[in-house]
Amino acid sequence: RLYGELNDSESPGNLSGTISDGSFTIALDTSPTGLKFRNDKIRIKPGKSYRLTVISDKGLKAEGECTVPPDRNFMLQADTFSVLHQVPGYISWREFNIDISFKDIPDEINYFRAAGTFFGYKTFPDPEKTELTTQQLQFGKDLFTDKEANVNGIIKSTTGLNTSFSYYDSAFVKIYLLNIEKSYYLYHKSLKDYNRGENPFSEVTPVYSNITGGLGIFTSYTSDSLIYRLK
Repeated sequence: RLYGELNDSESPGNLSGTISDGSFTIALDTSPTGLKFRNDKIRIKPGKSYRLTVISDKGLKAEGECTVPPDRNFMLQADTFSVLHQVPGYISWREFNIDISFKDIPDEINYFRAAGTFFGYKTFPDPEKTELTTQQLQFGKDLFTDKEANVNGIIKSTTGLNTSFSYYDSAFVKIYLLNIEKSYYLYHKSLKDYNRGENPFSEVTPVYSNITGGLGIFTSYTSDSLIYRLK
């Protein structure tokens, strides 16, 4: 925009788009939330590159390209430990933590993201029903490069629960390890840097974008996961 208030918004118009793997192109489907495609129309495969093109009837055009990372076994593992906190005059409580580790593949450039979810099931007898509670796990560090591996190629991080799972009849966590593109890493790292930029005298850090003709991110990842039963 060249003129007008910063909080003014303008509709991009009617959008249409395509996605291509270089030899096959399909039109994107329109949905209430935007444009999408179905995997039965074009297969997304590790190691292949894809180009996204979106155009508007107002003459706007944006493009992005990504290359899906290889599907690797990074030997994802998880271990649990707890710490009992006791303060005289207060109710004691137990802090529950989860250590994760995975092994980098040598002689190639890799970027990673860790994520996880807690699931707790509680059954009530009257009336009989099962209640599911979910909680996103917060890792001490969730974005990594292969340069953070130790001498044995191992990368580690820790997460924990801010709720007791003893209340539930059944509880488990699912840990995800994403093998991400560099563009994914740069985008999410720039978001973290932007959100931490509370110092008014610090240098402005722009949010990363790999879109030509617009702002945003078109990227991909492959994933591995494990389920850890708590009770």
